[in-house]
Amino acid sequence: MASFSSNEPVGGLTGQQLGWSLWWVNHRVQVIRLGFGVFIAFDALLLGAGLWGFTDWLAIGGIKEEQAIRMMTRADYGQVPGVTLEEVQIAAPVVLQGAKGKIDVLIPVENRNARFWAGLRYRLIVGGVEQPIKDAFVLPNQAKYLSELGISAENGSSVELKVERRVWHRALTGGIDQQAFADARLKVAAENAVFKPSDPLATAPVASAAFTLTNDSAFGYYDVGLLTLLFRGEAVVGANRVTVDRLLPGERKPMEIFWYQSLPQVTKVEVIPEINIYDPDVYRAPGA
Repeated sequence: MASFSSNEPVGGLTGQQLGWSLWWVNHRVQVIRLGFGVFIAFDALLLGAGLWGFTDWLAIGGIKEEQAIRMMTRADYGQVPGVTLEEVQIAAPVVLQGAKGKIDVLIPVENRNARFWAGLRYRLIVGGVEQPIKDAFVLPNQAKYLSELGISAENGSSVELKVERRVWHRALTGGIDQQAFADARLKVAAENAVFKPSDPLATAPVASAAFTLTNDSAFGYYDVGLLTLLFRGEAVVGANRVTVDRLLPGERKPMEIFWYQSLPQVTKVEVIPEINIYDPDVYRAPGA
């Protein structure tokens, strides 16, 4: 009887290939059934996960969400337990005509609490159109402006302020007297501020305010906001805001802020530095 290796071709197929073909013929039904079983099991797993997630939200998450909404809409939301705090005072917005088709908005706010600073998350609604959410802070016993400049007024100039969230933070000073803590850090000012009106013969109006930004404190800062206000008498007639990326201790920095629009007569310039002295991230490490 002739013999042959399993790797010798028989009818174009090797013995190994013939063996696999025979196995497939004998087990094809079982393999198909196994595939269907795996598919059904996987589908059931996905369906079960979906049902569990929905049940969890309906029985647990939904209740927690409803409780959170109720808590956030309470009048005392954000109050510190055991401490009575006076709410942040918000006055009517001041709307200024900006560049063509734009308006500038100033919202006076005041925090009358001596030992807590407020974090605000808010948005403006201008002409019925919601503006992007912004964050701001108000230091203890501070009166300031929230400023939103260069807003499109295509849909009208009616302005509404919507406070999304307000959180109180204790003004921590590391045991230092609070007034002394603030006085040592808020020695940032604009000196010799001068307004330069636009040239009446120029084709486009360009006015500016020049001043020297001084830091007489022993602290360096990152991202110092500067709100520059122009006054005619006691009325604000122009506003601009820039951010100084870093300010060294003892530094004197010449600056000039520009307006590319027509402005009325200006009698006074006021520059308001904005530094959250209770935020450790604003401080610049020595040598950085």
